[in-house]
Amino acid sequence: MAFAAPKHMEGPKLQTKMSTWTPLNHQLMNDKVFEERCALLGKWFDKWSDAQRRRILTDLLERCSLSQLKFCNSHLQEKVPREALDFTSILPRVLSLYIFSFLDPRSLCRCAQVSWHWKSLTELDQLWMPKCLRFGWYINFSPTPFEQRIWKRQYIEMVKELHITRPKTPPKDEFVVIDVQPIAKEAADTKFSPTYTYYPKSSKSQGKKDLPPWRSSDKHPTDTVRFNYLDNYDPIEQGRLVRKVTVGQQNSERKRRPTSASYKLRKAKSLSKGFPGRDGNLQISLSAELCNRPKSAPRPSWAANQLAEYPATKATAKILAQSTEWNAGIRPCPVRPPMPKMAERGKKAISQTPPRKQSQAELMMMTVADVIKQLVEAHEQGKDVNLNKLKTKTSAKYGLSAQPRLVDIIAAVPPQYRKILVPKLKAKPIRTASGIAVVAVMCKPHRCPHINFTGNICVYCPGGPDSDFEYSTQSYTGYEPTSMRAIRARYDPYLQTRHRVEQLKQLGHSVDKVEFIVMGGTFMALSEDYRDFFIRNLHDALSGHTSNSVSEAVRYSERSNTKCVGITIETRPDYCLKRHLSDMLSYGCTRLEIGVQSVYEDVARDTNRGHTVKAVCESFHMAKDAGFKVVSHMMPDLPNVGLERDTEQFIEFFENPAFRPDGMKLYPTLVIRGTGLYELWKTGRYRSYSPSTLVDLVARILALVPPWTRVYRVQRDIPMPLVSSGVEHGNLRELALARMKDLGTECRDVRTREVGIQEIHHKVRPYQVELIRRDYVANGGWETFLSYEDPEQDILIGLLRLRKCSEQSFRPELKGGVSIVRELHVYGSVVPISSRDPSKFQHQGFGMLLMEEAERIAREEHGSWKIAVISGVGTRNYYRKLGYELEGPYMVKKLD
Repeated sequence: MAFAAPKHMEGPKLQTKMSTWTPLNHQLMNDKVFEERCALLGKWFDKWSDAQRRRILTDLLERCSLSQLKFCNSHLQEKVPREALDFTSILPRVLSLYIFSFLDPRSLCRCAQVSWHWKSLTELDQLWMPKCLRFGWYINFSPTPFEQRIWKRQYIEMVKELHITRPKTPPKDEFVVIDVQPIAKEAADTKFSPTYTYYPKSSKSQGKKDLPPWRSSDKHPTDTVRFNYLDNYDPIEQGRLVRKVTVGQQNSERKRRPTSASYKLRKAKSLSKGFPGRDGNLQISLSAELCNRPKSAPRPSWAANQLAEYPATKATAKILAQSTEWNAGIRPCPVRPPMPKMAERGKKAISQTPPRKQSQAELMMMTVADVIKQLVEAHEQGKDVNLNKLKTKTSAKYGLSAQPRLVDIIAAVPPQYRKILVPKLKAKPIRTASGIAVVAVMCKPHRCPHINFTGNICVYCPGGPDSDFEYSTQSYTGYEPTSMRAIRARYDPYLQTRHRVEQLKQLGHSVDKVEFIVMGGTFMALSEDYRDFFIRNLHDALSGHTSNSVSEAVRYSERSNTKCVGITIETRPDYCLKRHLSDMLSYGCTRLEIGVQSVYEDVARDTNRGHTVKAVCESFHMAKDAGFKVVSHMMPDLPNVGLERDTEQFIEFFENPAFRPDGMKLYPTLVIRGTGLYELWKTGRYRSYSPSTLVDLVARILALVPPWTRVYRVQRDIPMPLVSSGVEHGNLRELALARMKDLGTECRDVRTREVGIQEIHHKVRPYQVELIRRDYVANGGWETFLSYEDPEQDILIGLLRLRKCSEQSFRPELKGGVSIVRELHVYGSVVPISSRDPSKFQHQGFGMLLMEEAERIAREEHGSWKIAVISGVGTRNYYRKLGYELEGPYMVKKLD
């Protein structure tokens, strides 16, 4: 309905009525009423409280379109400029120093003028020492542990001594004359100083100020010119020229001036006054000793001033004595020549010197030394010590606001006590309780391959280049620990491996046996060149060799001290075909993680998986016939499933021979923003299970797991604040095991029964070990599961998976009646390959006994003429000792 403008608009009564409605077809009335209402809203806004103002502003912003929000943002930037955050106050100290390390010396000096905090960071020795060593500028004295900014002062002094500036480029008719002038020797460490004189035609530049030594005259310098402080001149050749000119003058000056030896002799004689000998005569042997003693490098004047900031008090001497006895990971004390005996007057002056307030670094060093001392004493007395309580008590004793890190304590343990204390100080011992150190690495972010066929990714999948988490890989958010390590290394496989291995070392773990897990989406969907580059760098990071091909990297990795016992690759059923399996065998891969998620065709279609359940069964069959261990990813609580169908699908999954995986990762569905499932949840078309219902479902699933299957994970490693709906607890496996205990059921998967995990969680060890055999049919082949167990306590020590390959095997090494060992693993804490530990279970002969039984079964029951082993690259020498030879990617042995 259209409204016409009233005929009379001047009356006060009409104006009052007009403030309550807006005409639709009269522009003049619209403008007038709009202005009137804006004024009315402004009056009300002035009378509202702060809470009411915030509420109306929030409501208005929610009603705005994207262009209007952008306009508000630009307008706010003019009124209230955005505050810049200091990255050094947010990032860890290590990352801040890593950023500063890319700056040149001039930029570091400018950063030191920003704030006191930046000054303390940019003047650290670890930033300036590489810059000095690049030019061969070494210090000729040993700094004390309390001296700082030594290398920066060294750099500045050396640049001052060079005194080389780049001459201005003269015109064509001008010339440059190099005038080398002798310099009087001012100190023992003074170097030559060649001077360049420039003679121009005009005198315009005579009044200009000379440039400083570190600055080039080029207004647009390149990186090479900017960092080349020697200015393309050879300092050695310049030094030879100076020496030829000044050698005569130096000889004449030496004759006139007293030598340094005579000066030291007179000084020693003056110091020796007041030192009577035993017979009452003056002790004059000190000067002779000074003359005969080898001369040490003199300390520069600027370093002497630096040393004066740290007086020699009793507190300082006590700190130095403690740091000498207990090395806390800080620079060791310098080794100095013996000093002459101090006079009584000097001793009295030192005793009257007020004690200097100790810094936090010194207190931290003393705290770490005291903690280690108490741990050693407790070990010698046979007592058990709670490390957390000990750190708290010792930190309070020295007045520290923060406790010392475990890494610093482990690094400061004396060598003679490392074998005893490091296993007790090990952080998260569960990481290596299975006998290997797992190193997870991520490939570069890339799109999911089935987008080209289905037009979109799975409805529940976060991450990827097109998601809200832009810099993360597919199905990851970028906030998982592995993702953050990969982002910090810029997805470089070499850096990821080196950093993680070094981190595990610092935490007290053994890294002699490493197993890689390649995460970050479908790795086999990437280009072949990138895959070869990635795998090659993984092996090179362990061996230390720079290889040109994957085969070369594998050969060197076999002989590495840190052995690669296996590689696990995440993939999809449609990227687990014959050509993919052959490529993964050449990489040294031994285990596959295949995303299944559900055994229902309708669920796979509704969630946009991009493959069928039949493709899952075929990929399982081909992978097991090639010798791989198969681990599946399963997701309960998917849309359109329900609690009853979820229980039935896991019964089908473990009992149907078309599935029956070797391992499983259980990932309950999570609702994360930016996914299709998030839109369904937001509109009410999807609801997750309640927390108690989910715990009951996981407990039922764990009760169905057969004893030959290992449950690697029970939930994703995504931080809980990013989860909108789904799992609400970070310890879902622990809650499910507790619920099973209440219901009187047990979880008998491989991981729960491992001897290393039983020792950590329940403090029990096997008493009577027996060889147990289990046979079953899976994926068209005869599977035999051999294990050494304690049947009374249900503890698993070692296992072996043997398979009679089917006729459909596509590998030529496995055709014609061949049995294959798909896994041999002895659990317990890691024992290095070249050592033995009677208290542990590795290298005690269990693996050899399992291999002998597998060979007997393959020969007598399978009727095979050959047995093969899919071996990790680093374990091939072990099988060579048992009579196996390398044939393709397998270790094979002919049976008699």
